[in-house]
Amino acid sequence: MNILYVFKHMYITFQIPQEKLRYCVGAILSEGNVKIEEEVQDRMLAEGFKITKLPEVAHCVKTSFPYINVVSVMVAVWRVYPRMSEYIKVSLNNP
Repeated sequence: MNILYVFKHMYITFQIPQEKLRYCVGAILSEGNVKIEEEVQDRMLAEGFKITKLPEVAHCVKTSFPYINVVSVMVAVWRVYPRMSEYIKVSLNNP
């Protein structure tokens, strides 16, 4: 899949293999041993969401980037993704 980001006078294209594109959208309804409120669970199911339990996270990489306007998203993708990707590659090779 080709993803093209257009900036004024600059074009950036990333080649991302289809099998590497992953995402998950949802809401965390409870953590630990806390039960999900039945009313909230019923509403989420009625809206088409599925309820699942996620495994405990052993390692993760998290980042944030200030959102000022729509261009912020493009700049974040252009600057943050490559740096995160490099950090993960280095970390995997040097545990």
